[in-house]
Amino acid sequence: MKSISPWLPVILLTIGVISCSVASTSTTSSTTTFGTDVPDCSSGTITTNIDSNVPAWVQNNFTCVRAFMSGTNIVIETRSLPPYTSYYYGASTSYAARHDTTAPTTPNPNVIATQTVVMTVPSSPAVATSQVSSGLGIVGIAVNGVVLFNDSANPPDNIADELATMDSHGGHPTLGGIYHYHNAASAIYTLSNDTNGVLLGIALDGFPIYGKKNSSGTLVFASGNNWVAANGDTALTTYPHYHAVYNNYLTTSSGTSVELAYLIGDYMAGTKGTVTSN
Repeated sequence: MKSISPWLPVILLTIGVISCSVASTSTTSSTTTFGTDVPDCSSGTITTNIDSNVPAWVQNNFTCVRAFMSGTNIVIETRSLPPYTSYYYGASTSYAARHDTTAPTTPNPNVIATQTVVMTVPSSPAVATSQVSSGLGIVGIAVNGVVLFNDSANPPDNIADELATMDSHGGHPTLGGIYHYHNAASAIYTLSNDTNGVLLGIALDGFPIYGKKNSSGTLVFASGNNWVAANGDTALTTYPHYHAVYNNYLTTSSGTSVELAYLIGDYMAGTKGTVTSN
């Protein structure tokens, strides 16, 4: 597979074990208002609300979202509430029914809160002519409606240390309650089930994100900017697209080696759309 040459090496920033707070993302106002018809999957009941004119690859794979077209753009709205039990729902919240008692190794003090995330991306995305920083905060949405962050968060903390705060499904909330994934979380991906490319989400530039393998069942990226050209794997998609990395090991502050199978690195392939969250 021929990949697009990386513009710059990935530079891992460090992120907070305590707060995992969100820096500013592209927050140009959406042309729509977050609606009451956005599914709430926190009870474990999986629902979705996607218009019939939205591209089929979104219709056929995404749940727990509201999606529709606005001109040539796809608008995806989500509450980013995981559709499974999580330590971070917490017994004291309104999602007590979804609380489980299995804490992550080193839990952060945050609790999941319902969000009003509106992400607008081009339905026919294009590769940017110059490097595009992914930035901190929301960089995409997973197929189950949970938002995605890149391989970093706010300095001066360590992303490797933060992996210990993930719940049993691979996610955790920010200080503001935004539940999210940094990597190929177990809630959406297992390597053993990835025989010929598994769709994991959509990035903020509109390109799809796949698991660690291509359509031939071959592992794709060990590190670096993890996208491939449009003609690189047309059995998956004719778009450029991302793959979760493999064998990307980081070192915690205590010297332990941990794997971060990130979905989006420091840079993105295309021009970013817009995202708002409150």
